[in-house]
Amino acid sequence: MAIYENYNVWNEGQSLFDNTIRGLWFFIKLSFKLLIYLPLIFTGYIIASQFLTKQAHGILWIGTILLIAYFIYLFMYFLKGIILVLKFHRNLLWLPLLVIAVSFTCILPVWFIWDSARTIILKMGGNITIQWIFASAFGIYIYFRYNFLINIAPISAFSFYSAGIHFAAMILKKTSFVKATKSKEVI
Repeated sequence: MAIYENYNVWNEGQSLFDNTIRGLWFFIKLSFKLLIYLPLIFTGYIIASQFLTKQAHGILWIGTILLIAYFIYLFMYFLKGIILVLKFHRNLLWLPLLVIAVSFTCILPVWFIWDSARTIILKMGGNITIQWIFASAFGIYIYFRYNFLINIAPISAFSFYSAGIHFAAMILKKTSFVKATKSKEVI
């Protein structure tokens, strides 16, 4: 008899509690990731609404929005590859591209949750300083999810990241010494 079977047999209440906590933790992590990738999903919705009708099936809407959001995610890593090569070759075009990428991925989610965070923090007895600390920490966390100035990309976006490096090297007509590095995360 396996250990978990013995545990379930002897203490059903604890097992139910543990499963409930695990499920709650799963949904908390999922909602946090949804908040991180909110600009991608929101942009996916805006693009999908241009060619899907309101009468289209809900699953078609969800699938289309997620597919477009994933392509935008891949484009962000393509852009990251371009930014790194331009920075490596000291071309100042990397700065506006970095500002655009960081604004879209890091500042936009903080702006989306600004009012909700302010309301919650003020109801809990906090002040505006705590709100700014929370917003800055959240924006920094999102930035470190993308690591725009570090040569690494997740497995799911590695080919687009590598293509961005090769594209920028081709445009600059220089041999890029930047080699793409894979991370162990999937997304």
